[in-house]
Amino acid sequence: SVLKGQFEGMIDGVLPVDKDRLERNYREIVNLERLVSQLADLTRMESPGYRIHLHEVDAVALLESQSRRFAEEASARGIAIRVEGGPSAATGSVSSSPRVALAADAALLERALANLVENAIRYGAAGSVIFLKIVEGEKDSVSFVVDSAGLIDPEDRSRVFDRLYRGDRSRSTQGAGLGLSIVKAIAEAHGG
Repeated sequence: SVLKGQFEGMIDGVLPVDKDRLERNYREIVNLERLVSQLADLTRMESPGYRIHLHEVDAVALLESQSRRFAEEASARGIAIRVEGGPSAATGSVSSSPRVALAADAALLERALANLVENAIRYGAAGSVIFLKIVEGEKDSVSFVVDSAGLIDPEDRSRVFDRLYRGDRSRSTQGAGLGLSIVKAIAEAHGG
């Protein structure tokens, strides 16, 4: 509605057609496009017939690539990122394997991890550490853990994975409340 009003105002000559106004409107169109795309992705992932494309993925390499990808952004906020092999759920020992192979959709896991790491950076406390871990469980299961000293209000914790939910702190930042819903859908598509 706001964009429509802006363009109607420019067409009618009520609002000036200048570079600044066009750039602001263009940014809003890009945001709207991203929102529609995320909604379409989420709807597709939540549909009953949705199937992921499984390939062998090195879980450790996946975490290390996310760490490198976000190192500069985290550092700018005074946050460090550390990758850990993670304790085995069965033995409580740290995995000695430099490689943890699993059957997964690498692109979807990258998307889920990127969203979690971005949120940990955006809402994390300066001077904190984001730990990226792999926890090996029973029956060859593997869990990814993004552990940080975040700032999620206790009353928001039960709802952060709900579609379109945004806690009070996140309302002043960019986003539509779909990222964590997409993370949840990706985890469920992988049997998590």
